[in-house]
Order: sequence, then C-alpha cells, then structure tokens
Amino acid sequence: MPLLIETERLRIRPWTFDDVAAVLEIYGDPDVGRHLGGFREPDADLAAARARLERWQERFTPIAPLGLLAVEPTSGGTPIGGIGLVPLSDSDDIEIAYHFAKRAWGQGFATEATRAVVSWGFESLGLDRVLGLVHPDNRASARVLEKVGFQPLGKRQLEGETFDQYVRTP
Repeated sequence: MPLLIETERLRIRPWTFDDVAAVLEIYGDPDVGRHLGGFREPDADLAAARARLERWQERFTPIAPLGLLAVEPTSGGTPIGGIGLVPLSDSDDIEIAYHFAKRAWGQGFATEATRAVVSWGFESLGLDRVLGLVHPDNRASARVLEKVGFQPLGKRQLEGETFDQYVRTP
C-alpha cells in the first residue's frame, strides 16, 4: 500500500477494505457526521461502511491522489480518521476535508494531519490555494484551519448548506 504522507505521529495513506471497521467507527457516529456537508445518515453497520468505501473508490480513483485518505497512528492500530484534498462540486476549487473518530478528538491529530496534507498539496501537487469549509457551529474545525494558517474568506453556499469558508495559499 503506497504511503503518501508521514508525520511524527501519523501515516496518511489510501483506504483499503481492511479498514471497514474504522470507517464504521468514524462515519457511523452521528456526532462526527453532524458537521459534514452532504452527510445524511450515519453508517448503520459494516455493510454500509463498506458501501461508503466503494463509493469513495469509484469517485476518487480517477482523480488520485486527490480524494479521502486514511489517517492512522505511526504506532500502529486502526485508522483514527480520514483526510484529503477534494474537488468541490460547484467549482475548480480544492477543499481540505478531515473527519476523526471521537477517540482522536482533542489530541492535535487533525491539526497535524491538515498541516501535512496542505503542505503536500502545495509542494507535490502544485496547488495555488486550498479552501476549508466549516459549518458555522463547528468551532473546533475552524480552529484547526486557523492553526494551520487559513484565513477567513466569508460564507459559501454549497449543495444547499451554508459554510464558513477559509483559504490558504503557499
């Protein structure tokens, strides 16, 4: 399995079907999903989590290395989150997206992974800017972007939802 990015505490790599239990832990949790754009219902079981992985594979394989990737501790174990650079549906803009299991909240993993992935996007992919979209009531996610150097860019409507928009350039 190709390793795309490694930080002091994290490995960021493609999801595999061996990760289905971790996908269920993350995307089966309504507290994780309530701030995600387009999130309708939590995955109810392993079959739903596997279907999610299949949708990601179908959507992101043609545009790799863009897409959602697994985040796992370098110390081993199952993925604790997902992160990636994802094209927005209404433009050519690229968004940093990140979602972490509750057991990983408050430990700086989202900031560490976001910093690494955004730097990788600028250095390896030649991106000239990356956006971050955050539900207005998700202050923790906004703080992650601010720590990594993103600046507020106003509101953005996307797929019927309103987000606070942030931007970062190299």
